[in-house]
Amino acid sequence: MRKHFFALFVIISSSIAAQNFDSLVLACVKIPADTEKVNIYYKEGFKARVFDPQYAYNCAKQAEFFARQSGSQKHLAKAYNLIGVLYYRKGDLKKALGYHQKALTIRETLKDDRGIAMSETNLGNIYTDLQKNEMAERSYMKALQINHKLNNQKQSANCYINIGVLKMGEKKLEESQKYFLNAYKIAKSTMDYEVEAMCLNNLAVINIASKNYESAIGNCLDAIKANEIMGNEMDKTDSYINLSRAYLMLSDQKTSEFYANKADSLCSVFDYLDAKCKLLDLRSVIAEYSKKDASEALRFFKAFIHLKDSIEKENKKIVTSNDFNDEKLEATTVDHHFNFPYLMLLTILVSSFTVIFIIYKNKR
Repeated sequence: MRKHFFALFVIISSSIAAQNFDSLVLACVKIPADTEKVNIYYKEGFKARVFDPQYAYNCAKQAEFFARQSGSQKHLAKAYNLIGVLYYRKGDLKKALGYHQKALTIRETLKDDRGIAMSETNLGNIYTDLQKNEMAERSYMKALQINHKLNNQKQSANCYINIGVLKMGEKKLEESQKYFLNAYKIAKSTMDYEVEAMCLNNLAVINIASKNYESAIGNCLDAIKANEIMGNEMDKTDSYINLSRAYLMLSDQKTSEFYANKADSLCSVFDYLDAKCKLLDLRSVIAEYSKKDASEALRFFKAFIHLKDSIEKENKKIVTSNDFNDEKLEATTVDHHFNFPYLMLLTILVSSFTVIFIIYKNKR
């Protein structure tokens, strides 16, 4: 009897764990306002966007359903925004673009400045990935103007960084530097160490490209301090790589190797593939500068190309992988008022078997 009871308990527990989304649906049935349901599904979906995209998508589609039920265009735009974010993370830029454009159209009609700025930023990210730089800059600039108007310093800084990265990709280093410095000033005044470190690392890259190696070193060391305040070890990797490159350009190969080794250690600990890719490229340059072993430089360069290709292939797999499962969602959405109370039944079953087990045990 005891074995049967515990086997049943394990099965029931597994079923409960598999029904997180159903649990959320059941909980939301008790909430009368459809707009409040949208807010709950949006918050839950946004929270899960990284670790469970399918669950996040289910939440986003429920948010869309209840937004339509409520007739609130503002909440519908919110749902579209989340769906667009999820498709962007998946790499499906076409669908992401469509949803963000829908959200923007609604928000412009409603004159929702905060929402417009958010949509323009998201569109700017997509246009950047599509290499439509003029359109990306236009979107970022619109978002920046609105964020200034709303005195939203955090988002203003993000816009400056986005435009700075865009300009850096176009090799317009002086323009890029101005945008990063603007973002840096905001980060300093608001004590946003994450943005501060990001700006300093980008400024260091510009310094190295401009052959201003001493400034690059200073910016990297300041970025490391900012990351230490946050306890962010992983992002120190980029600073160490930039330091290694700067010291190499100053012909200090010993110090260059020291920082390359520190970066390598963090790459291994955090499995930071993008940084590992940059590091392999740097290692090939370091080996080439030493002029001792050309085969070593070639070995690092081949490893760099191999890893770069592997990352690109993995990214393509994400884009071509199975789409979000819409069929499961349709059934859940249509029948949301009539969902069978599985959790309640399971709770009753567990309680019943517990009572039966206790009675059986006492009779013996």
